[in-house]
Amino acid sequence: MKKRKKGKLPKEARQQLLDWWSRHYKWPYPSESQKLALAESTGLDQKQINNWFINQRKRHWKPSEDMQFVVMDAGHPHYYMDNVLGNPFPMDISPTLL
Repeated sequence: MKKRKKGKLPKEARQQLLDWWSRHYKWPYPSESQKLALAESTGLDQKQINNWFINQRKRHWKPSEDMQFVVMDAGHPHYYMDNVLGNPFPMDISPTLL
């Protein structure tokens, strides 16, 4: 098995990942089925997909700014509880969860 050189992902693959990122910026955590679909459509390994999202969130996602209203909003304590459990957007139900 040939080792791939380290470096940038192919431009087309990066563009598809960035498109997904821009559509899901508030909660950029793809499900396993979404990761598989991205891997198939980009030609990347699922590990590469996982690593790209980990790096992208570290470098470009600021949840504290985006979600400040969620924790600060005392009028809606259920938002805070959902945030503690890991989902700051309880009303944001994607079709994959239905």
